[in-house]
Amino acid sequence: HHMTDFMYSDELRTLFFMGDSPAQSMPDLNLLHKKLEEKFIVVLQHHKSLTADFANVVIPITYLGEAEGTISNAERRFPQ
Repeated sequence: HHMTDFMYSDELRTLFFMGDSPAQSMPDLNLLHKKLEEKFIVVLQHHKSLTADFANVVIPITYLGEAEGTISNAERRFPQ
């Protein structure tokens, strides 16, 4: 299976999305929306999305372009 196939299958019951909205961008949205309603979904988003509407838990995150706060990269180094 490709990871995206699991959204349509019954094999996984929980999905975690971060910064993406497959409920708007995947093929066969009617089937996907039906499957999303059957799953427990956690979404990390910096803005409202259609996928967040299906979520059981929405965790708000800051947008990378925000002026306050600390930004680091995947190597945990801070930009100079």
